[in-house]
Amino acid sequence: MDRVKSMFSRSSASDAPAAQLKRKNFPPCYPLMYHSLSECGRKTPLAILAMINYAAFVFLIITNFLGCAILFFAGISISSWISSTLGSLVISLVWLLALPLVVFFTGYLVAYKACASSFIVHYIVFFVSFTLMVIFTLVMAIGLPNTGGCGLFSGILAAVNGGSSGALYFSMIWCFVQGGLWAALAVLQFVMIAWMSYFFVTDASQGKGGSIKGRIVKGMVRNAI
Repeated sequence: MDRVKSMFSRSSASDAPAAQLKRKNFPPCYPLMYHSLSECGRKTPLAILAMINYAAFVFLIITNFLGCAILFFAGISISSWISSTLGSLVISLVWLLALPLVVFFTGYLVAYKACASSFIVHYIVFFVSFTLMVIFTLVMAIGLPNTGGCGLFSGILAAVNGGSSGALYFSMIWCFVQGGLWAALAVLQFVMIAWMSYFFVTDASQGKGGSIKGRIVKGMVRNAI
């Protein structure tokens, strides 16, 4: 009788990790990679901000392409308008096709890895990746010609050439709103960098730097073997 009980208890124990893995895994990542906010601990709010940042980035990339398209067709009858807006339209299409997938790995997944561990390489990759992301977001907010951004400068361009065109006035409002949203996203990304810097300094002050260094050495030895 005891042997039967032990068999059932062993079976349930072996099934627990698989069930736990499936239950905790974040749906967009399952089953491609393991993902669990429960592993982030005190950094969980920061990991949630990373989700919001990624969702907002994808949304703005879509509306950015729509804004560039509206801007292009709204003033297509104006001389020299095509040369001023066609480049941004084409580049915004490239951003739309490429960046959602790229930013998932270089933005969201990088942030999750930094939240789920104290490994120094994850911190460094996060800081580099999000610094570049802030720069890109600010460029989109400014909206200079031939950068693929539908932002403040594009709105000014539409306002200057608007005349009595209702379409250009609509595109001007779209560009100003788009530029403001890009700027707000840049602020969010800067807050994430500052917050992650706090965790990095806290981990170092609590003596986790030694364990971090030890993990690097162990990882190098493991890879060498």
